[in-house]
Amino acid sequence: MNRQSLKMFFQSIPGAQWTVRRLRKLARPGRFLVWHTAHEPFRSNFIEQARLKLGPPFLEIASGTRRLGPEFVNLDLNSNRQVNVRGDACMLPFGSRSFGLVWFEAALEHLPDPVRAVSEIGRVLKPGGWVYVEIPFMQGYHADPGDFQRFTIEGLEHLFADFDIEWIRSCSGPASAFCYSGVSFCATLFSFRSRWLYKILFHYVFCYLFFPLKFLDRFLIDHPEAHRTAFGYALCARAKTYAKN
Repeated sequence: MNRQSLKMFFQSIPGAQWTVRRLRKLARPGRFLVWHTAHEPFRSNFIEQARLKLGPPFLEIASGTRRLGPEFVNLDLNSNRQVNVRGDACMLPFGSRSFGLVWFEAALEHLPDPVRAVSEIGRVLKPGGWVYVEIPFMQGYHADPGDFQRFTIEGLEHLFADFDIEWIRSCSGPASAFCYSGVSFCATLFSFRSRWLYKILFHYVFCYLFFPLKFLDRFLIDHPEAHRTAFGYALCARAKTYAKN
């Protein structure tokens, strides 16, 4: 049975695809345990504050197939039912001072020119408008379609120097980073230079062996030194009220 036939056979089994999707979500080596943002109260409360203090519309860059709320304009490189505008984060097709909030999650690392993208965010934000960013730090290479950089906390402070930074925190801690590295290391070690075997071991074997360790982030993420090996950071900043957009 070749690979395509095996895939078709698997898809014919009732409930098989649903089960695998749930298992893969459980054992994802990446953004499995994320500080507050994985839980609805943080996200809804943050958006509600922006709604009351700044007012819609809001913008999500690289929204994918989700919609955070009816007041959001979704921008992505690829079309789907949830995308309102196809466009590039480095050249936002919106007027200056258009949005009270820009949500930019797990996408900055995929841009070849992050400085220009951040400048564009500053341009389209209303004075005093919020930008929320999540970006990996100790996550391995993941092209979507490219993967260009990582930032330390100091790097984020420099990148957003033209904003008033309210906070930068670890959004996924050192246990998640350790899991990701461990999964990747073991898949590399036991795949014997086979890319196909590496993917099988990474996604269907070692993910399930390592993922319980990620729960340690519930205790580690608030450690004062957790930022040194955190899986990723979250940043909240405001456009300066006196900025000349």
